[in-house]
Amino acid sequence: MPKEFYYHDVKMVITSDADKNYKLYKVELTDSNGFKSTVYERTFYDACEYAKYYFDTTEKRKNSYDSIGNMIEIDKKEGRDFPLD
Repeated sequence: MPKEFYYHDVKMVITSDADKNYKLYKVELTDSNGFKSTVYERTFYDACEYAKYYFDTTEKRKNSYDSIGNMIEIDKKEGRDFPLD
């Protein structure tokens, strides 16, 4: 059964895979900017440590996302189009 926690403004949903031969915790994280990540950790402590890391890097992720968006906007204004096919 999933458990929901918050580490500062990072939402963390932890699900234990107790039915498996190996025990892992599925950790689903969502930060204040709406970015999501899912990882698997061996212990509940490791899951919490990853949530701390995820919280600490929230601003860096946001800045990277904004930079990429700015580059795309500049390319569009200058008429550069990069089709995906």
